[in-house]
Amino acid sequence: TVVYQIIGSKSKILNSFLAASLMMGLYQAQTDSRDFTTFQNRCYLHIAQNYLHYRWLLTYLYGCSPRCWPQSGLTPPAQPVRSLRNSSSGYTNRPGVTVSYASLNDYCQTLQAAVDNGKLSATKEFYGQVRLRHAGGHSQLCQDGIQYLELRNLDLNPWAGAGIDLSQLTCLTWFVLLMLWLPVPASTDNWIQAGQHANEQVAIETPMQVTRQLTEGEQLADALQTMATSLHQPHALQVAQHILTSLHDPANTLAARWEQQTNDSLERATQLALQLATTPHFNA
Repeated sequence: TVVYQIIGSKSKILNSFLAASLMMGLYQAQTDSRDFTTFQNRCYLHIAQNYLHYRWLLTYLYGCSPRCWPQSGLTPPAQPVRSLRNSSSGYTNRPGVTVSYASLNDYCQTLQAAVDNGKLSATKEFYGQVRLRHAGGHSQLCQDGIQYLELRNLDLNPWAGAGIDLSQLTCLTWFVLLMLWLPVPASTDNWIQAGQHANEQVAIETPMQVTRQLTEGEQLADALQTMATSLHQPHALQVAQHILTSLHDPANTLAARWEQQTNDSLERATQLALQLATTPHFNA
C-alpha cells in the first residue's frame, strides 16, 4: 500500500508513494473530486499535514542523535536528548523560512517566494521534514501535481545496515496510512505549527524520559487500533501495540538504547559507532 525509495545516506530520506491500486481504489470510492489529479493532490496533502503535526511520535520512537560531536561547531546539550538532529539545533533552515501546506498552490507560492526573497538559494534547499514532490522538479510539481512525498525526519538507526530496518518501515507504513485516515482541521498552518512545537519538546527530552506527549500518543495508538480493526489488518494492530509499549517504556526507543550502551561516554560512543560501522552484518 505504501512504497518507499531510500535516497538519504547521512540521514534516512525516503520517497513515499501510495500504491497506484490503493490511490485508484480510494478515488473510485469517493464522489467529491471528479478529477484524479486533484484527488491525488488532496490525499498527499492530507498525509503531509497530519504527518507534520504528529511526527513527534517518530522522533520519540526512532530519534537517535543524543549528542553532537565535540568538533561539530554546535553547542552540545547539557544532557543527552532524543534527537538533536530533529530539534531546532539540527537539520533545518534558518528562522524565517515558512512554507505553507494549506494547498498545493500555497506550497508552491510560498516556497518560490522564499527563493525570490533570498531566504533560500533554490527550492531544493528547503529542508522541510516533508516535501511535496514531482519527478520533473518544482515547476512540474506546481503544474502537474504531487507524485509522491519526500520524508526527511528519520535519524539513522545505528544497528541497521541500511540505516533503517524492516520493523521501522512497517511502523512508518501504518503511520502514513493513519495520517490519511485521521481528519485534519481547517486551520492547517496552525495545526502544523503546533506539531512543530510538540516535536521540539520531544526531541530535546532525555532518552529515558516518558514523553510529555504520552496522552496524544495513546490516542494515536487507539486510532491505529480502530483503523486496523476496521480494515482487518493484524500487522497494524501489532504496530499499535508496539507504539503503546514504547510510550510507556522509553527503553524500547533507539535513543535510549544508544544511551544504555554508551552511558553518556564519548569514548564508549566512539567505540560503539566504530564497532557497528565495521560489522558486515548486524541485526537491529
